[in-house]
Amino acid sequence: MAQTIKLKRSAVSGNIPNSSQLELGELAVNTTDGRMYFKDGTGNIVWVNKTSEVTATAPTSGAGYPVGYVWYVV
Repeated sequence: MAQTIKLKRSAVSGNIPNSSQLELGELAVNTTDGRMYFKDGTGNIVWVNKTSEVTATAPTSGAGYPVGYVWYVV
């Protein structure tokens, strides 16, 4: 029998989880805004951007990309 995995979620526009609501690496989703968040190793809530970019190098500090920009190193 298949199991359903439910992430922490909100359907209220603009709702963002705070660090006390998520464990390290736990995911949350705002279904109205289409945004996913997770708690990083420093306790910050990070937005996982819907747009990602495939690149051969990781971004440098101050590259001007928005917080939560997803990078894939190939």
